[in-house]
Amino acid sequence: MRIIGGTLRNRPLKAPKGLEVRPTAGAMRKTIFDICQHDVEDASVLDIFAGSGALGLEAISRGCAKVTSIENARPSIQCIRQNAKDLGVEKQLTILQGDAFRTLEKLKSGRYDLILADPPYHKKISGKLFAQVLLELIDKLDLLSDDGLFFLECDGKTPLDTVELTQLHLKSSRRIGRSTLYQYEKSS
Repeated sequence: MRIIGGTLRNRPLKAPKGLEVRPTAGAMRKTIFDICQHDVEDASVLDIFAGSGALGLEAISRGCAKVTSIENARPSIQCIRQNAKDLGVEKQLTILQGDAFRTLEKLKSGRYDLILADPPYHKKISGKLFAQVLLELIDKLDLLSDDGLFFLECDGKTPLDTVELTQLHLKSSRRIGRSTLYQYEKSS
């Protein structure tokens, strides 16, 4: 696994071993950053379910000002720290350890220009898939800046059209391999 663009292009990334971590595929990362290439410079980025940190580190490579990564698993956090150290970008990265949903509730609204999320595909909480709960929570907490973008990766079978939104609306969705990338922005 490598950084695919920006100043750190082709630099290697480690992935946590022995965990159920599914690092965001290079094709997915490329698609996300092709879409938001003009929105990354000096952006404040939130990376939820960070895993190896690949999405946030890709954002740093492409010029974002700072990344806040949320991750619960200690081996993943160690991996993110090591990747940031190896790339020399530790000062641009803040790691919040804890349950993603509880941690999000402690953050300030309107703070992030880009929110990137790649939750576990089939895990559920209160009978809903993680992606559904996450979408509801991001909408409710109003964490996205007025011109911000929220990218959510799911498997192709996750029904997100059942989630009622008040702040966000779906701008686009596209299949990439077996996954689907949803792009949300604030309603005008």
